Amino acid sequence: MEPRGGIAHYDKSGKEIDAIFQEDGGYSAVEVKYRGQVDERDIKRISPVKRYFILSREEVGWKGDVIILPVDLFLALRQPTCPLPRPVR
Repeated sequence: MEPRGGIAHYDKSGKEIDAIFQEDGGYSAVEVKYRGQVDERDIKRISPVKRYFILSREEVGWKGDVIILPVDLFLALRQPTCPLPRPVR
């Protein structure tokens, strides 16, 4: 399966991810869960996505191979001095 990218990606089985980005080494997925506590089970795993982010209200950390960041920190890191993955077009 080749991710189409952009916002609200659905795979053939109906799994939904809020956004997919292309990076040099593959694809990253972003799931937005705007609440204080999140769980790595909140992310739907699809191939060929290699890296997953969950955007929370305030939680920071790692759970398994999932990076958890507050939405405001994720957006701040998107500044040109610290770019994150580009959206797939």
